[in-house]
Parts: sequence; C-alpha cells; structure tokens
Amino acid sequence: MSKITIATPIYNHVEFIDIALNCILNQTMQDYVWMIMNDGSNDGTFEKLESLKSDKRIKNNLIILNREHRGFCKTFNELIKLVPTEYVAYYPMDDIIYPRYLEAFYNKTIGGYDLIIGDFYGRRGDNKPVLRGCFNPKPYGFGYMPPSVVVKKFVYGLYPYDPYPNEYLWEVEFNWTWFFCLINENMKYGYVEEPLFEHVRTSNNQGRRIGMNRIKEIDQIALAQLPSKAKRRACERLLEIQKEAGKYLKESK
Repeated sequence: MSKITIATPIYNHVEFIDIALNCILNQTMQDYVWMIMNDGSNDGTFEKLESLKSDKRIKNNLIILNREHRGFCKTFNELIKLVPTEYVAYYPMDDIIYPRYLEAFYNKTIGGYDLIIGDFYGRRGDNKPVLRGCFNPKPYGFGYMPPSVVVKKFVYGLYPYDPYPNEYLWEVEFNWTWFFCLINENMKYGYVEEPLFEHVRTSNNQGRRIGMNRIKEIDQIALAQLPSKAKRRACERLLEIQKEAGKYLKESK
C-alpha cells in the first residue's frame, strides 16, 4: 500500500498540467497516489485531466475529483480529508519537483516523523534557480514553502485552512500554519537537506495575484499579535530545529 499521497488542488492551470505530469513520471520512486481536485476550472483543465485517466503511464496511481468552484481553502480541506495514505505532499502544478523528491521524503518516513522538512530552490520566470534553505528567512517569510514539507495527514486536521474574504490570501495561511507546526513541542520532524523542490514565481501564481509585499505586511501584523512569551519561545524553537538539522539561522539584513 502506498504511503504518500501527492495532493494537488487545481484551478485554471491547464498550461502547467503537462509539466507536472512529467515531474511525477520522472520520480525515482513510483509507489504513490496522485490525487487531484479540480476546483471548477473553466480554461480546459477539466478536459485535460480527463485525458489523463486513460494514460497508461499514470492511471493506476491517479485519482481525479471535480468540484464546483469554491476557492482554494475549501477545496484543499476536502482534498486532504479524502487522502488515503498516512503522509501528504502538497504539490501545486505551477512548481517543479525533482526526480528524487518522493524517494528522499519516503525514506525519512521510516523515522515516524510528523513533519519532514526539505530545502528548496526559488526561481522567478526563466531566471536561474537560487537555493532557499528552509531556515533562510528571506524571501519567503520564515523561509520554507509548503511543498518542501511532507506531513502526516493528521497535521492538516490540527491546522485546517480557513477561507479568507480574498481567497488568494491562502499563501499567508500557509506560512503561519507551518510556523505553528514547527514550534509545536509535540511535533516530531525530520530534515531532507537535498533541495528537491523548485518554487517558480510566474504571473499566474496565487501569491503574485495579491502581491508579496501584502503577504509580508500581513505576516508582520500576525507576528505582532503574538504574546511576547510566545514569540520568544517561537524563536527558541526555530533555533532548536536549526541546530538539530545541522544548519545555522541566517539573520535578516
């Protein structure tokens, strides 16, 4: 039985489906479930996904679900509830996972970790990828992206994504969800130092639609609302994780 589900909510990303499919097919480990939930796309995504059901290369690993458009958070929460495996890897189709992505994270699941954190690359458009270590606080808030974290399914039950008035604020929710996971004393985590995920900033990214400056602004507001004791413990916990992972926290300039 498969141990990891690649969970992909999708809305109007038809142009990325072939790229994502190649990323999945090139994985060195083929024991997985790829579960895609189409959030009422109207750009040809539905038809493209339907064609995958007969693709002999992927059909035995693939589950495709179609829903009316409700926004990212509601779609993602329902998708997670239906995941049939112990571990979940969130994968947005407009990003890239490298061939050893599943194998490296799968090997870490043997340790029974609740969260498995990995380094990643960041890239803007066609520019050269730049290493963004998990504990480098720039340019992505606290320095990690959700697809570079594979978690046990129950974690999403503890930290579900709540709909915002503006559905594209989900990226802010991601930052804070993983932040609180990391500082949770009861969470057992592992670390994959090899960068196996590439976050690609394009004009179609959800985060681009609201602007990264706005995301950072909301991050600062949220941080300011934490009690001083909680903020101090959060910093201590991040340093503990940093030390155990064999890394050193880089200070913001």
